[in-house]
Amino acid sequence: MDGKNRAASSYLSPGNPPADKEQNDPLAQVFHNACSYNFFAMAELLHRLAKGEKGTPELSLRDDPAQETLRFSADASLAFPCSDISALKRDTSGAFRMTTTFMGLQGSQSPLPGYYLDHLAWKAVHEQSPVGDF
Repeated sequence: MDGKNRAASSYLSPGNPPADKEQNDPLAQVFHNACSYNFFAMAELLHRLAKGEKGTPELSLRDDPAQETLRFSADASLAFPCSDISALKRDTSGAFRMTTTFMGLQGSQSPLPGYYLDHLAWKAVHEQSPVGDF
C-alpha cells in the first residue's frame, strides 16, 4: 500500500488520453452512466444527440410516433428506485429507449394493488409484459 512504489494507470496519467474507443465516445459514456443523470437532463441530451446525428426536427405533437427519437417505458421492479432512470438502450431503428422509475402503471410508484403489481413484476422478469408496452 506504499504510494511511492505504485504506478498510476496510463489513462490516469496527464497527457495520456484513454486508448479505448468507448472511453472517448460521449454516447458510450451516456449509456454507461445513464442512471446517474436527471430524467429531464437526459431527455434533452438524447434529443440533442439524435438531432445532431440525423438532423431530427424539433419536437411536435404532429409527428408520427414511429419517427420519435426517444421512447419511454416504466420499470416494473418493486425495489426502491435509486434514480429517475433505470435503463437506457438503443433499438435497431436508432431510437433511444429510456426505462424510468417514476411513471407508468407498474413498479414501486404504481397506484395499483400489491397482488397485481407482483403479477406484473413476475411477467416483466420473464419478458412477458404486455403492460410494459402500453
